[in-house]
Amino acid sequence: MNLPTTAAPSFAIITGTGFDRFTELVPDFAEESVSTPYGTVYVQRFTRSGTAFVHANRHAAHAPIARRRWRLPMYHDLSGGEHFLDPRPLIFALACFRPQRILSTTAVGTPQDLPIRGIVLPSDHCTPEFGILTFASEDSGPEFHQPKGRVFCGDLHPVLVEALHQRGHVTVTDGLLRIIRGPGFESDVDAKKLRAEGVTIAGMHTALPEAYCSHELGYPYTSAAIITDSLAVHPDQDEIERIAREVGGALFETFCDLAVTGAFPPPSDTHQKHSVPGLREKLGLA
Repeated sequence: MNLPTTAAPSFAIITGTGFDRFTELVPDFAEESVSTPYGTVYVQRFTRSGTAFVHANRHAAHAPIARRRWRLPMYHDLSGGEHFLDPRPLIFALACFRPQRILSTTAVGTPQDLPIRGIVLPSDHCTPEFGILTFASEDSGPEFHQPKGRVFCGDLHPVLVEALHQRGHVTVTDGLLRIIRGPGFESDVDAKKLRAEGVTIAGMHTALPEAYCSHELGYPYTSAAIITDSLAVHPDQDEIERIAREVGGALFETFCDLAVTGAFPPPSDTHQKHSVPGLREKLGLA
């Protein structure tokens, strides 16, 4: 599949829950729409110290910033219907900018005794027992299914952990993320079951399929998850968004600073990439 590319590689940043501060953090940017085989996505391009960046918010990338309402589905399919979980429009749009690395923020909860407002760099992901999840409708192309089992998601970098520590953030680097149904919270019974299985954090279906698609398209992917709630103590949505907004902004700035200074290492093949059956066909790469 041939997609248009920009003149210079960029760093790509994907944000999610609570991240409605982009215009505060980046007052000078250029917005453009990118057409992909799976729908149109709006991205924001900006530079810092000569380094190029491209940003998209997974929950609102289907609309330009001037018309956005947050927490909407991430895209409109080809027939105009709203869908939430198909990662392909977003990742294909970012691939047009030949990203040196894709950096992602996401909000999670925890059934363990981990600090709210902490940052998790997941080392492993586990899909749920309730089976295969579907991420698209027929209108947006072949369906994207998430397989069951334990899978690798993103890579970890000591330089990112060190930078976060220096900025006063508590980090967890061995988190096992269990995908949950969402968008509601799980019960205390569910939390105990997850804890017994060794699950340290629980989230919805965002960073994992994004990572699958990024890997297949050849781009390294780093996910940093913000602990916004406990499965045993559920704050309201406004509180979750407040935490995600504040910590997400700090993550965004950390990503940008490290990219500008050249601190991120080059792509590595040291991490195992688990095969997703039929994914290349669903991405139009077969």
